[in-house]
Amino acid sequence: MSISLLGLLNLLTPNPRGSRRVATGLSYGPSRRQQLDLYAPRVEGSWPVVVFLYGGAWSEGDRKDYG
Repeated sequence: MSISLLGLLNLLTPNPRGSRRVATGLSYGPSRRQQLDLYAPRVEGSWPVVVFLYGGAWSEGDRKDYG
């Protein structure tokens, strides 16, 4: 079993309230890489919106690497 550096980082920085994936692979453009995943808090309430853009110089990386 191997774990990536990002996978290890995700394990070491848990969200105490938790989140749930609402949708995955939502297209916002014609390219197959122009997709996003949508997460929401598990706990009801008024929460701020956070937009996270992962690195990769717009040509590398994978959104699945980040939880």
